[in-house]
Amino acid sequence: MTERQFERYLLKQDNDSLLEIRTEIDRIINSRNDEFFKMHLRTEHQRAVIKAAADYWGLPYEAAYSKRRFREVKHFKHAMRFAMRCATSMSLQDIGKMLNCNHATVTHSIKYIQDSILAEPEYYMKCIEFCEHIKMVMQELELNKNTPIFTSINYN
Repeated sequence: MTERQFERYLLKQDNDSLLEIRTEIDRIINSRNDEFFKMHLRTEHQRAVIKAAADYWGLPYEAAYSKRRFREVKHFKHAMRFAMRCATSMSLQDIGKMLNCNHATVTHSIKYIQDSILAEPEYYMKCIEFCEHIKMVMQELELNKNTPIFTSINYN
């Protein structure tokens, strides 16, 4: 069974246990690259926001970096990029570097969420609530630190 066939099977089955198994496999595979991602996420605050976002969405932390295209993971990634754009003053390039994608992907995610107003209003409302949740998490982090958290970061 190819990877694409397996993904289709999971979508048809809508079986949470199979998705959990696949997510665990992704976590193990991505754990080897975890140091690379930590290198790009220079602040603990950024990692804390991603962890809080993954917890809110009900996915593991590694889902933010996974290359998988399961529906829930895809929706989480789109919502995360949208929320980071709405809640911060970060540029598209910085959001992309933080979330392991490029600026065009961030732009696509923002348009995807905006287009979902008519196509999937429940998903759109969940994204708006998610954006508010991210803002609250960032405010809590700012109360603990007096330094700016999300500004442009030079990753070179």
